[in-house]
Amino acid sequence: MMKSNNSYPALDWQKIVASYETDGIGLAEAADMLIRNVNYEIAASKKQVKKYQQQLNDLQRKESEYESNATMFRNKFLQTCKLIGIEGTDIKAELIALLCTLPELYDDLVTDCKQLREAYDFYHAFVTFLSDSSDENKQLEILPLLKYIINQGNITVYEWKTGQALPEEAMKKAAEKILKQSEVEPATDSIDFGDSNTIDFGDSQAIDFGDNTNEIDFGDNNANEIDFGDNNANDVIDYGGEINFDISVENGNTDTNEQDKNIAISDEDLMTILDNIQTRNYIIDDLTELQGFFKQRMNEMSGEANIVSVNQFQDAPRQLQLTSTKEISSMKSIVDDILSKLTSVKMQHLFLIKTSERYVDRLAESLKQKQSLADKMLESSKSSRDYREKIAEQLTEAEPKLSNLITKTKELQAEISAELSKRYQNRPVNIMGEINLI
Repeated sequence: MMKSNNSYPALDWQKIVASYETDGIGLAEAADMLIRNVNYEIAASKKQVKKYQQQLNDLQRKESEYESNATMFRNKFLQTCKLIGIEGTDIKAELIALLCTLPELYDDLVTDCKQLREAYDFYHAFVTFLSDSSDENKQLEILPLLKYIINQGNITVYEWKTGQALPEEAMKKAAEKILKQSEVEPATDSIDFGDSNTIDFGDSQAIDFGDNTNEIDFGDNNANEIDFGDNNANDVIDYGGEINFDISVENGNTDTNEQDKNIAISDEDLMTILDNIQTRNYIIDDLTELQGFFKQRMNEMSGEANIVSVNQFQDAPRQLQLTSTKEISSMKSIVDDILSKLTSVKMQHLFLIKTSERYVDRLAESLKQKQSLADKMLESSKSSRDYREKIAEQLTEAEPKLSNLITKTKELQAEISAELSKRYQNRPVNIMGEINLI
């Protein structure tokens, strides 16, 4: 187009281009551009693209970790709630309401313990046979508390210790104490006696005895002595005879003694055996002992050890000789089941909730923390996903730019090679170097 135009500006421009090409300035500038693209522009673009790709990989990994952690914390929260026996909607209220199920759980445990009678009798016979039987009147105390629960159930510690029923008055006081604890109000720093700051004893500052004098009026203002009704009597007081110190009370009221008994009963003794920490631990010890016995007995009755056991128990009662390994295993299963229920996570939490209000707050806070961590992990995962999408957009823009830059550089390489070939009588020219590696 420019060649067909003979205007002066076009001619001037043709001279400039011819001079630009003749002196090799264009070739030098093209070579400089080629070197700059290979050494800097393409390298920088590749580095940026590689950085975006690395960020995408890291963000994908972090997003996966956040989601995994969120699932882990959520599962821990749900698992703990399931073990305790709550849904996890209103945690603290559900934990407190869970205490209402404790008596029912106690009843189930007592019912299960009734099934231990055969296991206890077997263990009792076993220990009695192996013990020193020289004293026939000697009574062995074997698992006493477990035996008591099997026979009597979950009674109070007072009944277990004394063998007597809990006084009715003590039961009323225990119920009143629980009621007062549920209705307790925050304590104030001082006792409120009314609207005034001082106690009002009346209008006067002194006690009015009915007379303005400072002496007590005994009915005779002239006498300074007590009149016993006989002015001529001797100085010795006549009591009408000898004093009889043999005093007996007929139909006496024993309420005071009962009150003293009730006062003497401690709060721990008013608890049931399963409620009291000490007696509950005793039962767990008894069950653990019984569990260990049956486990060892099964090992002894299996294999070659059974031959030694049979020889050892030739003189034993029929109960010990005729009990099979299957029956031993069945009794052990009952013990295992009761022990697992009594020491389960739910029961441990219930025991601690009942004995400590602060534990309820700590447990609720711990569960809320797991829930909060799960939510935070999900938020972090969302933030990571948003940032990853942003990086992906930048990578989408950078990759075509890099591809275009490489294409233009290849074209520039070809043009430079062609120009050099013209200058050297169309000889083939190949530009070597890093340009061939891009």
